[in-house]
Amino acid sequence: MKPRSTNPSSSATAARRLIVRILRDWEQKGRFARDLLEEALPGSGLSPSDRALVVSSVYGVLRLRGRLDRLIDLYSPRRRPPPASYARQILRLSVFHLREEILAPAPHAVVHQAGELAREFLSRPERAYLNALLRRFSRPDFSPEWPEEGVVDRLAAVHSHPRWLVDRWLKRWGRARTEEICRAGNSPPPVYIRVNRLVAEPRALREKLARAGRSYLPLPGRPNIGVLEPAGSLSELEPFREGWFQVQDPSTLEAVKLLDPRPGELVVDFCASPGGKATYAAEKMGGRGVVLAADRSPERIKLLVENISRLKIACARPARMDAFRPAVALSAADAALLDVPCSNTGVFRRRVDARWRLRPSDPDRLARRAGRMLAAAAGTVKPGGRLVYSTCSIEPEENREVVDGFLRDRKDFVLASAGSALPGDGPGDGYYCALLVKSGEKEVK
Repeated sequence: MKPRSTNPSSSATAARRLIVRILRDWEQKGRFARDLLEEALPGSGLSPSDRALVVSSVYGVLRLRGRLDRLIDLYSPRRRPPPASYARQILRLSVFHLREEILAPAPHAVVHQAGELAREFLSRPERAYLNALLRRFSRPDFSPEWPEEGVVDRLAAVHSHPRWLVDRWLKRWGRARTEEICRAGNSPPPVYIRVNRLVAEPRALREKLARAGRSYLPLPGRPNIGVLEPAGSLSELEPFREGWFQVQDPSTLEAVKLLDPRPGELVVDFCASPGGKATYAAEKMGGRGVVLAADRSPERIKLLVENISRLKIACARPARMDAFRPAVALSAADAALLDVPCSNTGVFRRRVDARWRLRPSDPDRLARRAGRMLAAAAGTVKPGGRLVYSTCSIEPEENREVVDGFLRDRKDFVLASAGSALPGDGPGDGYYCALLVKSGEKEVK
């Protein structure tokens, strides 16, 4: 067997080779970047630092794909590599490292490593084109000259968001707010963790993480949730394995707070995987009562079971269930939480490829689907019970308009409260949630 090279240059090229292949698979196969990374990294033989480079580069390139492509095409008037070509992936990666990544190698090293990849994947004419373009981008005095164009085109390119989405945000919120949303969507997020108060206290967790060389930085006035630094591998941390904390964005707690689950209640969490909201509901209940944590996918149920077990949530009951046809007795639940599949426009910083999957018709399509799910979930709530509808979307069609449509049909529910945030409003992601309370009487027709 040929021994693995320990040459740093060879290691760097191997990491970049894997990045290019993952990016090409993403373009060709339409799969999620996270899934491609989870498949590729375990058997890659890369060092931890090179693995980290692969993850940050894949996510970084996809996050800024629109801006990178605009820059490449701007300086390639006669030759524009197809989106799924190896030439396009090598250029995206190299321009990202040259123009965007603070911790990237020196420019000459980026150009050299791109040349190594080009010799493996590209023809001679393609190599000459790539080399000339990257040498131009790597010059210390290089500054892009963006052409004169309309506001929508300019913001879509500079902020790397789909043009149609920028256009609708501009019409709704204006330029300043739209740019804030786009900047937030392009900012790599911290790793937030929630202390599992059924098992540990914030101070004890902070001390235990400190002994492992990590820091827990609580948000101001919120000792139970904060940032883990450095993030690194979670599986090597004893407090994680022992269920002392759950990785969870602060925005995801708001729906559970609105639901206000109480000890002894039957609470149903539809679309519950990976379990952050369900396990937080159990914590709010003091571990007393039942949280039925449901999802329809066997893979998602597996993740749900793993987290419930790790967090030692005895009152949570994982269940495979279709939210369109809930396997819960009518009017049985004291409270129900429905976090519907949505456009993800509030969480672009985490789901980096979501923006490129969306189509202009998706908000309306997803809203119709969410309305049907909400109608089905409402049937499980007893008179006087509570139902929270939530999304990680910032689109009105998927949020208040769904709730308004539901209330027109269901006169036995009232909107008691609602909350929302846009990306950039605070430390968490964008979200919407609404508390619907069922009257003590039977449905009024």
